[in-house]
Amino acid sequence: LLALLAFLLRIGSEFSRGSIICFAVLALASLFASRNLMKAALTWAVSEGRVKGRRVVLVGLRDELAAIHKADLLRRFGVTEVERIAFPNHGNWSLSANKGILASLDQALVVARDRGAEEIVLALCWNDTRGVELVRDRLRDSPLPVQLLPDQRVRYLTENPAFSVSRSMSI
Repeated sequence: LLALLAFLLRIGSEFSRGSIICFAVLALASLFASRNLMKAALTWAVSEGRVKGRRVVLVGLRDELAAIHKADLLRRFGVTEVERIAFPNHGNWSLSANKGILASLDQALVVARDRGAEEIVLALCWNDTRGVELVRDRLRDSPLPVQLLPDQRVRYLTENPAFSVSRSMSI
């Protein structure tokens, strides 16, 4: 910046305008080249499994889990899936369905402890407040942090370049 300022103000006679322009063009080209090289190196490291995120147990509704791929978890949320546990009976909040959901949550806690997971990640529909509250109340005493991933509708919006938020939300 100082060299550019000296060039523009014609302060330094020892600064060659040609060398400053050449340096600026080379710096810009090397910046783009190094960025592309780092992107390729990181893509390779992720595909080879050398880069891993926080180890998590993914728990949620079958349709939400089906829409989430392992590569997207690492790329968008910085987590690596240890296990995936689906709730039975989507949309059914009868007493027997609640027992199945609670049993799935208990299973998730056991798996998290046995497999060394660092947190529990939920894939639930955000509109289903009853389900979110049931899960929240059950996992309130968990020693692990619990994150709520954006649901399919929110992920659809965040994939649009006009939106830049694609983080998970703590519950």
